[in-house]
Amino acid sequence: MLATAPIAVHRRVIRIFSAYLCGTVPGRARAAGACYSLPMQWSDRGIVLSARKHGETSAIVHVLTAEHGRHAGLVRGGAGRRGRSILQPGNELQVTWRARLSDQLGTYTVELLRARAADVMHDPARLAAYAAATETIDAALPEREPEAAGFRQFDALLDTVATAPDWPVAYARWELGLLAAL
Repeated sequence: MLATAPIAVHRRVIRIFSAYLCGTVPGRARAAGACYSLPMQWSDRGIVLSARKHGETSAIVHVLTAEHGRHAGLVRGGAGRRGRSILQPGNELQVTWRARLSDQLGTYTVELLRARAADVMHDPARLAAYAAATETIDAALPEREPEAAGFRQFDALLDTVATAPDWPVAYARWELGLLAAL
Protein backbone atom coordinates (compact mmCIF):
# COMPACT_ATOMS: atom_id res chain seq x y z
CA MET A 1 0.00 0.00 0.00
CA LEU A 2 2.78 2.46 0.81
CA ALA A 3 4.56 1.83 -2.49
CA THR A 4 1.65 3.20 -4.52
CA ALA A 5 0.66 6.03 -2.16
CA PRO A 6 1.48 9.63 -3.08
CA ILE A 7 4.75 11.13 -1.83
CA ALA A 8 2.90 13.47 0.55
CA VAL A 9 1.48 10.44 2.37
CA HIS A 10 4.98 8.96 2.73
CA ARG A 11 6.27 12.22 4.24
CA ARG A 12 3.37 12.34 6.67
CA VAL A 13 4.03 8.76 7.79
CA ILE A 14 7.72 9.58 8.33
CA ARG A 15 6.81 12.68 10.40
CA ILE A 16 4.37 10.71 12.55
CA PHE A 17 6.83 7.86 13.04
CA SER A 18 9.61 10.33 13.91
CA ALA A 19 7.35 12.06 16.45
CA TYR A 20 6.55 8.68 17.96
CA LEU A 21 10.24 7.74 18.27
CA CYS A 22 11.25 11.15 19.61
CA GLY A 23 8.89 10.89 22.53
CA THR A 24 6.48 13.62 21.49
CA VAL A 25 3.61 11.10 21.59
CA PRO A 26 2.12 10.92 25.13
CA GLY A 27 3.15 7.83 27.02
CA ARG A 28 6.14 7.04 24.79
CA ALA A 29 9.74 7.41 26.00
CA ARG A 30 12.31 8.97 23.65
CA ALA A 31 14.42 6.48 21.68
CA ALA A 32 18.10 7.46 21.60
CA GLY A 33 19.30 8.72 18.22
CA ALA A 34 15.95 8.20 16.50
CA CYS A 35 14.95 11.86 16.00
CA TYR A 36 15.55 14.11 13.04
CA SER A 37 18.27 16.58 13.86
CA LEU A 38 17.38 20.24 14.19
CA PRO A 39 18.82 22.62 11.60
CA MET A 40 22.37 23.82 12.20
CA GLN A 41 22.71 27.52 12.98
CA TRP A 42 25.40 29.89 14.24
CA SER A 43 26.10 33.62 14.27
CA ASP A 44 29.46 35.33 14.20
CA ARG A 45 31.28 38.44 13.05
CA GLY A 46 33.02 37.92 9.71
CA ILE A 47 35.04 39.55 6.96
CA VAL A 48 34.02 39.03 3.34
CA LEU A 49 36.74 37.27 1.34
CA SER A 50 34.92 36.76 -1.95
CA ALA A 51 31.46 36.73 -3.50
CA ARG A 52 30.43 35.25 -6.83
CA LYS A 53 27.06 35.29 -8.53
CA HIS A 54 24.96 32.14 -8.29
CA GLY A 55 21.84 32.06 -10.40
CA GLU A 56 20.04 35.29 -11.15
CA THR A 57 19.83 36.90 -7.73
CA SER A 58 21.94 34.94 -5.23
CA ALA A 59 25.65 34.93 -4.42
CA ILE A 60 28.01 32.37 -2.91
CA VAL A 61 30.06 34.20 -0.30
CA HIS A 62 33.26 33.16 1.48
CA VAL A 63 33.61 34.76 4.91
CA LEU A 64 36.43 34.57 7.47
CA THR A 65 35.12 34.27 11.04
CA ALA A 66 36.93 33.87 14.34
CA GLU A 67 34.87 30.94 15.62
CA HIS A 68 34.27 29.04 12.37
CA GLY A 69 37.23 29.92 10.13
CA ARG A 70 36.82 30.40 6.40
CA HIS A 71 33.24 29.45 5.64
CA ALA A 72 31.06 29.56 2.51
CA GLY A 73 27.33 30.14 2.23
CA LEU A 74 24.60 31.28 -0.11
CA VAL A 75 23.22 34.81 0.28
CA ARG A 76 19.80 35.18 -1.29
CA GLY A 77 19.58 38.52 -3.08
CA GLY A 78 23.36 38.92 -2.88
CA ALA A 79 23.72 39.58 -6.61
CA GLY A 80 21.29 42.51 -6.55
CA ARG A 81 22.19 46.19 -6.25
CA ARG A 82 21.89 46.25 -2.46
CA GLY A 83 23.58 42.90 -1.92
CA ARG A 84 26.58 43.65 -4.14
CA SER A 85 27.45 46.75 -2.15
CA ILE A 86 27.39 44.84 1.15
CA LEU A 87 29.36 41.83 -0.11
CA GLN A 88 32.53 43.67 -1.11
CA PRO A 89 35.81 41.97 -0.07
CA GLY A 90 37.04 43.41 3.21
CA ASN A 91 33.64 44.47 4.55
CA GLU A 92 32.83 43.41 8.10
CA LEU A 93 29.51 41.64 8.56
CA GLN A 94 27.38 40.03 11.23
CA VAL A 95 26.52 36.67 9.65
CA THR A 96 24.01 34.01 10.63
CA TRP A 97 24.54 30.67 8.89
CA ARG A 98 21.78 28.06 8.64
CA ALA A 99 21.70 24.60 7.11
CA ARG A 100 19.94 21.33 7.70
CA LEU A 101 23.25 19.46 8.10
CA SER A 102 26.66 20.80 9.07
CA ASP A 103 28.25 19.50 5.84
CA GLN A 104 25.94 21.47 3.55
CA LEU A 105 26.65 24.83 1.94
CA GLY A 106 23.93 26.57 3.97
CA THR A 107 22.55 30.07 3.67
CA TYR A 108 23.74 33.30 5.21
CA THR A 109 21.73 36.16 6.57
CA VAL A 110 24.06 39.16 6.59
CA GLU A 111 24.11 42.56 8.22
CA LEU A 112 26.75 45.17 7.43
CA LEU A 113 28.77 46.22 10.48
CA ARG A 114 31.51 48.21 8.79
CA ALA A 115 32.05 49.14 5.14
CA ARG A 116 35.82 48.83 5.03
CA ALA A 117 35.96 48.65 1.24
CA ALA A 118 34.42 52.11 1.04
CA ASP A 119 37.22 53.47 3.26
CA VAL A 120 39.91 52.62 0.70
CA MET A 121 38.06 53.24 -2.59
CA HIS A 122 39.87 56.56 -3.06
CA ASP A 123 43.34 54.94 -3.04
CA PRO A 124 44.02 52.33 -5.76
CA ALA A 125 47.09 50.92 -3.97
CA ARG A 126 45.20 50.33 -0.72
CA LEU A 127 42.28 48.84 -2.62
CA ALA A 128 44.69 46.47 -4.40
CA ALA A 129 46.15 45.48 -1.01
CA TYR A 130 42.62 44.65 0.26
CA ALA A 131 41.98 42.55 -2.84
CA ALA A 132 45.32 40.75 -2.57
CA ALA A 133 44.91 40.04 1.16
CA THR A 134 41.38 38.69 0.83
CA GLU A 135 42.29 36.51 -2.16
CA THR A 136 45.37 35.19 -0.34
CA ILE A 137 43.34 34.23 2.74
CA ASP A 138 40.61 32.70 0.58
CA ALA A 139 43.12 30.53 -1.26
CA ALA A 140 45.45 29.66 1.63
CA LEU A 141 43.21 28.77 4.57
CA PRO A 142 41.32 25.48 4.77
CA GLU A 143 37.55 25.69 4.97
CA ARG A 144 35.74 25.43 8.33
CA GLU A 145 38.83 25.36 10.54
CA PRO A 146 38.66 27.95 13.35
CA GLU A 147 41.63 30.30 13.42
CA ALA A 148 40.94 33.00 16.01
CA ALA A 149 44.51 34.36 16.05
CA GLY A 150 44.60 34.50 12.25
CA PHE A 151 41.27 36.31 12.20
CA ARG A 152 42.53 38.95 14.66
CA GLN A 153 45.73 39.46 12.64
CA PHE A 154 43.77 39.79 9.39
CA ASP A 155 41.36 42.23 11.03
CA ALA A 156 44.30 44.32 12.30
CA LEU A 157 45.93 44.23 8.86
CA LEU A 158 42.82 45.61 7.16
CA ASP A 159 42.66 48.43 9.73
CA THR A 160 46.36 49.18 9.18
CA VAL A 161 46.03 49.23 5.40
CA ALA A 162 43.11 51.66 5.67
CA THR A 163 44.73 54.12 8.07
CA ALA A 164 48.51 53.80 8.53
CA PRO A 165 50.97 55.59 6.24
CA ASP A 166 53.46 52.67 6.42
CA TRP A 167 50.90 50.01 5.50
CA PRO A 168 53.08 48.31 2.80
CA VAL A 169 55.56 47.23 5.50
CA ALA A 170 52.74 45.86 7.68
CA TYR A 171 51.28 44.02 4.69
CA ALA A 172 54.63 42.40 3.84
CA ARG A 173 55.10 41.31 7.48
CA TRP A 174 51.59 39.87 7.60
CA GLU A 175 52.12 37.92 4.37
CA LEU A 176 55.45 36.54 5.62
CA GLY A 177 53.80 35.51 8.88
CA LEU A 178 51.01 33.79 6.96
CA LEU A 179 53.50 31.87 4.82
CA ALA A 180 55.45 30.83 7.92
CA ALA A 181 52.25 29.56 9.59
CA LEU A 182 51.34 27.42 6.58
